[in-house]
Amino acid sequence: MPSTRSDLPQFFVDSIERGDQDDNGYIAWTLRGKLNRTLGIPVDAWCFLLLPGQESLTGTFTLSGEPDSDASFATDAKEKPDVIGATLAELSSYWRPQHIWMIEDGSESWAEQVFSASDAVEDHFVAQDGQGWRRLSKAASVPSADSSSRIVSGGWDHEHCSLCNTHIDPGDRFFYSPKHYEYLCVSCYEKYVPEHDISFALE
Repeated sequence: MPSTRSDLPQFFVDSIERGDQDDNGYIAWTLRGKLNRTLGIPVDAWCFLLLPGQESLTGTFTLSGEPDSDASFATDAKEKPDVIGATLAELSSYWRPQHIWMIEDGSESWAEQVFSASDAVEDHFVAQDGQGWRRLSKAASVPSADSSSRIVSGGWDHEHCSLCNTHIDPGDRFFYSPKHYEYLCVSCYEKYVPEHDISFALE
């Protein structure tokens, strides 16, 4: 059986309290309710609540320590979250909400391709302690004449699978989602996408 959002920890929201507003217009909101389980829920460490569709809230939980007991979720948002009476899935900060969305979208959002190396832009930096380091990024344009950057031919020689982090090297088949800007190796695509299976988020 494929795993869905309902297999993640569930938070039922029964009330929301408004807090202070910062200089950027963000308001501190506290969502109060009950969690169906507390095992694995981070305390005072950020995580996500998945809203219906493809939206989410970022914040931290305070727990009473018992399943099916009181919990609160602190988040910042410019508008009051419209979630009273909703049951929302909790997602660990190890993942991002779009990892869930890209699998829920199914195969229609993915295109099979074969990876080939492309040019990269190399930038050099010197830290305050005098240590130098370089950064490679995928070339999108030619550096200007007065730039310290340089083009490295074939320097972008691999990608990483968005779920298992394995290398996708030249000649490898892979799947790409232009909607989510994410890459999947063949193994992860075949394991998760056709069945809309988010079991990776439960491991």
